[in-house]
Amino acid sequence: MLSVGVFVDQPVAHVVEIAETVGLDALQLHGNESVSDFAGVRQRVIKAVAIGAAFDPAAIDALPADVTLLLDAHDPIRRGGTGRTVDWTIAAAIAARRDTILSGGLNAANIADAIARVRPRMVDVSSGVESAPGHKDAAKLREFFAALDRAGLQTGIQR
Repeated sequence: MLSVGVFVDQPVAHVVEIAETVGLDALQLHGNESVSDFAGVRQRVIKAVAIGAAFDPAAIDALPADVTLLLDAHDPIRRGGTGRTVDWTIAAAIAARRDTILSGGLNAANIADAIARVRPRMVDVSSGVESAPGHKDAAKLREFFAALDRAGLQTGIQR
């Protein structure tokens, strides 16, 4: 399993200090930070890319090939956890070309279909397993992992 730290517009030195102190495997960047500022860090870099009405596919091509993309629904105020689903057709086209993590509105009811249609390397779930914003719900988590099991998908969770 990977340990991932999520950061929004933090100074590079601060992010690296935290990553080294707690032993992070990956840095998930959700702000306007430039991934080029993180070139040479030990950790894998994951860059959140908002998929919305104004999405420009050229933004994907501008990112270095070694950066993992996290596709999430666009929200002008919140950075993730909105419960909104991304356009899976756009996400599938990106996942066919790049190392991709699918996020945005995933839950037990749609996870198998999302993975079948998009074929991401990984998924990121948040609001779909919460009882309230920021409060993970044990029953919803069990349902989510059961849906993955029913679909015959590996979770990477050690049991």
